[in-house]
Amino acid sequence: LALAHQAIGNVLQQRGRFGDAVAAYRRSLQYDPVVPQTHLNLGNALQALGRVDDAIAAFNAVLKLNPQSAEACTNLGNAYLALNDRAAAVTWHRRAIEHDPSFALAWNNLGVALRLAGKLEASISHHRLSLAADPENPALHSNLGNALRAANRKVLAIFLAATWLLGFLFVGLQAEEYIHAYTELGLTLSTGIYGSTFFMLTGFHGLHVTLGAIMLLVIWFRTMKGHFTPQRHFGFEAVAW
Repeated sequence: LALAHQAIGNVLQQRGRFGDAVAAYRRSLQYDPVVPQTHLNLGNALQALGRVDDAIAAFNAVLKLNPQSAEACTNLGNAYLALNDRAAAVTWHRRAIEHDPSFALAWNNLGVALRLAGKLEASISHHRLSLAADPENPALHSNLGNALRAANRKVLAIFLAATWLLGFLFVGLQAEEYIHAYTELGLTLSTGIYGSTFFMLTGFHGLHVTLGAIMLLVIWFRTMKGHFTPQRHFGFEAVAW
């Protein structure tokens, strides 16, 4: 009966009926509570329902029965990542790899956790190792692309920030120059041709830099939020022009 209920749970989980799958797995465990795969499947169904703490308990039950289970370790890593505990996620994915160095999914999951932790070079390296273990898996290629894009976004964000910071620095220095010219040199728009020309030309240039710096600041925020992709980046191009 335990195997029958487990099979029913597997079918229900494949059909997206995770609540019914949980009930089937629990019935299976009532008949045979020492089957690691049933606890593992139960944890996966619970996590799909968003019951992450219960899923963690199920994965820990797997490790009590089989401490060498790489799948339980990487699933624990995913569960902790869902709780935004990236350090714990990295630890569990590394443990999965220790148990099974050829486990491509564990390398991939570690790469994802490292990317979310901001460790982009390490993330790219681990995604490449996942592809070495399973080069035909399209999801692994996609996650490597995400890591590479995040690394490029970081470089873009750094140079964008430098640009708008320099823009605001220029505007600040120009304001200081205006104050000096007005208070100490008595230079105004009505001082003569020099005063009117000076304030008109430098004023328009300062307005241009101010608007440009503000627009670049907005683009920088959008870049940090990941709004731009290789296919959708008109806002960035428009501000650049």
